[in-house]
Amino acid sequence: MKEPKTYEAAFAELQEILNQVQNPETGVDELEKKMDRARQLIAWCRDRLRGLEEKLEG
Repeated sequence: MKEPKTYEAAFAELQEILNQVQNPETGVDELEKKMDRARQLIAWCRDRLRGLEEKLEG
């Protein structure tokens, strides 16, 4: 997985994926790829937020 450089970049990519998924012309195979990428990005964002939370608490 190509990791985003910033949280904002990851969020922007997720928004782009959402727009593409909502397009009725997007094929099933492409939807599967987009959803896999979205899962990766969401996991990456969660890790970043958890790391920040730990820094703030610790």
